[in-house]
Amino acid sequence: MIQLVKKYWLFLKGSSDSFSMENRAFNSICIISFFIIIPLGIFNFLVGLPLPGYMTLGVVPLLLILFYLSRFKKKYIVASIIYVLFSYILIGVSFFYNSGIDSPITLLFTLSLMMIVVVTPRKHHPFWVLLHLLFVANLYLINYYYPQWVPNTYSDTASRYLDHFVSFVFCIVFIYIVVIYLRNNYSMERKLAESRARALEKSSKTILLQNETLKEINTEKDKLFSIISHDLRSPLSSIQSYLEIINQSDITDKERTGIEKELLELTKSTHNMLNNLLQWSSKKLKHDQAILQKVDVIQAMDETLKQVKPFAKTKNIHLVSNPLSTNLSAQADYDMLLMVLRNLMNNAIKFTPHGGEVSISSSKKENKAIIKVKDNGVGISDDKKNSIFTFKISSAQGTNNEIGTGLGLVLCHDFIEAMKGSISFESQVGKGSEFTVKLTLA
Repeated sequence: MIQLVKKYWLFLKGSSDSFSMENRAFNSICIISFFIIIPLGIFNFLVGLPLPGYMTLGVVPLLLILFYLSRFKKKYIVASIIYVLFSYILIGVSFFYNSGIDSPITLLFTLSLMMIVVVTPRKHHPFWVLLHLLFVANLYLINYYYPQWVPNTYSDTASRYLDHFVSFVFCIVFIYIVVIYLRNNYSMERKLAESRARALEKSSKTILLQNETLKEINTEKDKLFSIISHDLRSPLSSIQSYLEIINQSDITDKERTGIEKELLELTKSTHNMLNNLLQWSSKKLKHDQAILQKVDVIQAMDETLKQVKPFAKTKNIHLVSNPLSTNLSAQADYDMLLMVLRNLMNNAIKFTPHGGEVSISSSKKENKAIIKVKDNGVGISDDKKNSIFTFKISSAQGTNNEIGTGLGLVLCHDFIEAMKGSISFESQVGKGSEFTVKLTLA
């Protein structure tokens, strides 16, 4: 029942989103006045004051009309002006027909000013306060100089005291209701302001975070373009030079074959770099999404060995596979895992000298599937170790002048994180490197 009353009360006074605080206060006072004025009018009849009783009850239809204008027609300013002007008329008539200053009309003067301040816009308050003071002063002057204009309408002293007391109670109740209403509205407005401030602060933090993210993305993009422009220029220039030499008619078949071999290696390296770039771009567009499922790690290792074997053969590098067993499964995205292993193996082969060895092994520990790619190549210097998985890494050339941008390792790191795994490495200059990938066992 209480919830139902609250629901209808909120509907009648209007929501804070559609109505100002003064507008809602006016609507509320109209509703409260409606339920207070009716018993007050009946009381005037009971104490022998029929004219004030008729006047009081005559206000009820006007209140309903003003409430309708304010709440449903949204003509709050018009309704509030009519309300104030009519209150002056009502107080003035009551003053002359209800014993003047001997009646509790003084209390109504104070109450009416409070109501006027509550229901009217703040910019109108100085005008209404001044008008109120002048109006009341004139009524008192008339009562003082022309007392015959203000007859005594009380039948006896008891009715006069009773009228004063009831009017006092009425004013106290009305003031209490209005003050409680204002306090509740103040509290509501404060909470709303605090909520908006928190939302604004959260929004500001989100914007700052987005700005930082955009800066990082722009930095990555600039670095990426710098790497691509730098490392594409050299192979493309070489390809152009080789093609110009091949077009010459005075080269031997042996020279032509050697140039074609070099051209093929350059093309393969450039293709590998562009493939990494496409994989990285695709990953960014998909927002690091990985389709995790049960993946056969041994199968992924075998597939990787088949793909990198031709590259290893050109440098006479011995490939070794040391799987833990024929059955090892992990939670991973198969395509992502292949790309990671292929990049790690290609890097190992790229930075291992002719006749070296590159191994790929697997094992499991606790709930992790572990894959290791090890080489006995040139290793990684200490000044590059901290930036090996970032765009801060600088370009490097392999032992056979292969192109190395570092983009492949960045992609490996991001893909492993997308698969809820981890990647690390150990390396010593001149002794080689070992990269370790850990994934959750299926």
